[in-house]
Amino acid sequence: MDKKRDIEPNEINSKDNSPRCFKCLTDIDPGSTVRVVKIDAGAEAKTRLSHLGITPNTPIKLECCAPFKGPVCVNVRGTTLCIGRGLAKQCVVEKISEDQSDYPKF
Repeated sequence: MDKKRDIEPNEINSKDNSPRCFKCLTDIDPGSTVRVVKIDAGAEAKTRLSHLGITPNTPIKLECCAPFKGPVCVNVRGTTLCIGRGLAKQCVVEKISEDQSDYPKF
């Protein structure tokens, strides 16, 4: 049985005072660009995701979701990765527009 996790969206976006909506990565439609808000997992899962380049404030594009609760394919930092649905459920994200997905220039 798959329990859907409810994440409260009640934070305010400081740029335009609109509410920010947080969801799990598995609840996003394919083709959407999102930003990782936090990793809601234990130390091992956080380490695994950080080794894959999935860290807070990282933009991610959801490429596709495999059928029958299979893996989720995402594009992270120019690389396409497939991660299991269990790990993807632990990634709390917010939807962003395509122009906000640029990486910071140092």
